[in-house]
Amino acid sequence: TLTSKPIRLSGLHVSDSVYFSFFWQAMGRGNFPDTQDSLLLQFKNPSITNDTIAWANVWSHAGYTALPTDTTFHLVMIRVGAAYLKDGFQFRFRNWATTSGNDDHWNIDYVYLDKRPFGIGDTIFSDVAFVYNSSSLLQNYTAMPWEQYQPSEMKTNLNFFIRNNDTATQNTTF
Repeated sequence: TLTSKPIRLSGLHVSDSVYFSFFWQAMGRGNFPDTQDSLLLQFKNPSITNDTIAWANVWSHAGYTALPTDTTFHLVMIRVGAAYLKDGFQFRFRNWATTSGNDDHWNIDYVYLDKRPFGIGDTIFSDVAFVYNSSSLLQNYTAMPWEQYQPSEMKTNLNFFIRNNDTATQNTTF
């Protein structure tokens, strides 16, 4: 379970088009979630003091047998209702999975809570991001003491896999 800190949402109204959005991916570089597993998103109604009933299921996805080529991140957008537009709002992601090891992986990215003036169609993220950690800038080492460094130790070529999450071409520089 991954639970947020309490968030102040008082002063917002349903007419403000407040959306909670995120991307999810099954498996990633781990094992895929089995069909009996699931990923669950819950919202907490801050007006309810009984923690057992304060959390409501707002979205879920059942596990499935993902193909090795299934690397897609899927967008989910949920409109935040009036019951949650109060101080103390919280959300949590829960993974119902096999407990016999490091299995049943879900990846979550770009968790975003904001007003969306264009509603559910407002899905463009102006962002260029690294997909994987970068390799060392050095030819033979990952680090070295400054006193030992020589410019000849630097790699002459670097390869990075980046993703443009915008609909427009973005120029990037280091």
